[in-house]
Amino acid sequence: IGQIEYNNSDNDMAFYTNTAQQMTIKSDGKVGIGDSTPSHTLVVKGASGTSPMINTINSDTEDGDTGRESTIRFSGFRSSGSAAVDNAQITGTHDGSGDDNDGMMTFWTNGGSGLVERMRIDSGGVIQIEDGMIVTKNDGSSTNAYMSIGHDASYGQIGAGESGIWGVNNNDMIFGTNDTLRMTIASGGSVGVGTADPKVKFVAS
Repeated sequence: IGQIEYNNSDNDMAFYTNTAQQMTIKSDGKVGIGDSTPSHTLVVKGASGTSPMINTINSDTEDGDTGRESTIRFSGFRSSGSAAVDNAQITGTHDGSGDDNDGMMTFWTNGGSGLVERMRIDSGGVIQIEDGMIVTKNDGSSTNAYMSIGHDASYGQIGAGESGIWGVNNNDMIFGTNDTLRMTIASGGSVGVGTADPKVKFVAS
């Protein structure tokens, strides 16, 4: 048995199925699903013994990279404008271009010129943070856990196990404290303490 009930005393609207109240719209517009007294714009409350889930489904059939997207967007109004401003969003998409189940999550913020992707977690668990490229990975083995820091194709790695600290490209590795260069490992393997350009295998100055 289902019914819709409007309460004139408090101007709330209640929706019933199977003789139980399932949804409420309060007089101030707050909506409660499974909650008859919602204190926020939308409250979803699961029945006892259940775990509430909100599932957004993209009905398009597509295998392209970043396809099948579903998004939660956070917007608001400026004091000087009437149009809503998109502040940030979280998007779940397909990862890759195959007919498979791989998915990833992307995080976006607005730096003043529209939403820009700042971070993503791909289907393999790799985390990439915008253009500065900080990537972490752990495939279950401590020897393959690492963090890469750099820009585009030029980067280095810090990791556990066999990874250690690793320069991937043909560049020097430098170490500093107090905003001052303290040690350099040149791309050819020479080590300089207190110098940026060691000419022999080891130099201390």
